[in-house]
Amino acid sequence: MGWSEVMSRCAFFVSAPTVRFLRALDQLGLLPATQRRKIAAAVYAAIKPLVGSRDLDELRCAALDAQAERWRLISGGINELSDVAITEQWLLGQVDLVRAASPVAEVLAEKRCAAIENFIRDNIMIQSEDLHQRQRLSLRERAEQCERMALRARQKFVELARHWRVLAKAAQADPSP
Repeated sequence: MGWSEVMSRCAFFVSAPTVRFLRALDQLGLLPATQRRKIAAAVYAAIKPLVGSRDLDELRCAALDAQAERWRLISGGINELSDVAITEQWLLGQVDLVRAASPVAEVLAEKRCAAIENFIRDNIMIQSEDLHQRQRLSLRERAEQCERMALRARQKFVELARHWRVLAKAAQADPSP
């Protein structure tokens, strides 16, 4: 198994939950417009107070509350993508973005959040300022954020390279197939 095959398997493993969620969110487009508007309005009402928040504890608590509510719905027999599950995904994405998770986690969180915000925008009339509040970072803050992400990516790359060298040496030293 080559390096690129290993990396593609890792990438698939990491991104699969986001891909499944985005597909499920796309499937909501098949619902009647009134039902989509109802879901979008409920998600928007839940996330509006937290849009632009950088308070990690507040976002985490809200995400845990949404997760508890989702599990309550599941235990009650409702096992479909609901406004609660969508809200939970947006909150978890915000947590990943605020705590500056790994670069890959940040990209996946951005994709989930953007898809949810687009779903809301496409299905209800809102002030575009509300959902874009978190994108109002100044150029300096964005540059600092990019520098931090690049530094973390370099550190992860060095760590992975070191790990793969150790594995390669171990594989060369071990004569068994």
